[in-house]
Amino acid sequence: MAENKRSLEERLIDLAGRLERVEKLLLKETGSVEDLQQELRTLRGVVSAVGSFVGLASSLRNAAQNQNYGDIERHILETLHKAGKPLNISQITREVKAERGTASRRIIAKKLSAMQEKELVKMDEGIRGEKLYSPNSANTY
Repeated sequence: MAENKRSLEERLIDLAGRLERVEKLLLKETGSVEDLQQELRTLRGVVSAVGSFVGLASSLRNAAQNQNYGDIERHILETLHKAGKPLNISQITREVKAERGTASRRIIAKKLSAMQEKELVKMDEGIRGEKLYSPNSANTY
């Protein structure tokens, strides 16, 4: 039993030595533990953001298959989700055009009307009376 305890103590001492070496290497590479922590927080934020966009894209793709709607509708929903605030038809058209390379205000307005009927988006009136669209939060894609 004493041999097992001694072995465990030796292992703990060895582990403590390894931790000190790792800490020295990290300090040498990053300058300080605070810098390393900040870099790790930034990396965690980036990974989280990428994960949420991947999840959104997957949800939209699945919804497109289940709801039987196409590329323009998917781009409209992605645009509204990315914006995080209600957008008018011109703003949506501009963003969809930037993504797809082509978009017409007339087609976007028509698609938004159909999507509103399917309760995929909701429309509110803005301060100046313009139509503002946002994803329907009741819809769980």
